[in-house]
Amino acid sequence: MSNLKIILTDKKGLQDFQTFDVNAEWQSFTEKVKSEYGLDLAKEKRNYTFKQILFYALILFFIGGLGYVVFEKTSTPPSQFQYAQTLDKRDTIYMADGSQIYLEPYSSLKYPVDIKNMNARNLTLSGDAKFDVARDVNRPFKVVNDKIFIQVLGTVFNIENTEEGTKIENEEGSVKIAEVSNEDNFKVLEKGDIFTYKDGKFEQVLPPAPEAPVINHTKTYTLYNVYEHLYRVSNGKIVLSDVKKVNGRALVYIDLTQDNKTILDVLRRKHLISYERGDCNGCYVIYGPK
Repeated sequence: MSNLKIILTDKKGLQDFQTFDVNAEWQSFTEKVKSEYGLDLAKEKRNYTFKQILFYALILFFIGGLGYVVFEKTSTPPSQFQYAQTLDKRDTIYMADGSQIYLEPYSSLKYPVDIKNMNARNLTLSGDAKFDVARDVNRPFKVVNDKIFIQVLGTVFNIENTEEGTKIENEEGSVKIAEVSNEDNFKVLEKGDIFTYKDGKFEQVLPPAPEAPVINHTKTYTLYNVYEHLYRVSNGKIVLSDVKKVNGRALVYIDLTQDNKTILDVLRRKHLISYERGDCNGCYVIYGPK
């Protein structure tokens, strides 16, 4: 406060005091620098401001681009495949192309959801399944099962994993089965063919031989007919002791292709005759029933 009083009382100091216009002085200073050094401070200031803006713009652009790349890599695109798994019940999978897969219990399947932009229909099976494949010559149908794959255009086939190996049964059309690690090791199955794969080998399973038809030789004969048969095939070693004591017209249902001893036993069990062994091998004497 004392200094202010000194200034106010010092008239000479007040007379020497001058006011300044800051803007005018700066303008005068810049014109002097420009004239003496060829440097335009106003332009330099504008250039510096533009460089700052450009620098910060590049930083923002870099950060934005980096964020986009990170987002693209970390974001999950829609899956083109779907997974199915069964427990203790069979399930039916309906594909977009019309194919149907009958997935057996305790099996899993990976299959394409939308095949419009696909060149092939690729599936992965773990377990057992039956495939009813819709025909599409432009998109082969390929199923990978452990160490082999099955490729078709349109057919019906079964895959079953057994103790003997992977069993492939083709019901319609034709299919190609091959090793995943060696496609040159392959087989082509026609309708009705069955193959198994194990330890790098394909073996055809042949259908069992048809059983011989069962011929029923059992027919109805009169007792006289049976006696004539026994006498003939034994070369006279089987004889009838007393014709009157045997009811020759009695009907008997019997198989005459059996051996003579068996036929005699059947007649005796039916209480139609009795018999005794004769003096030679294969000799018998027939009597009336006891």
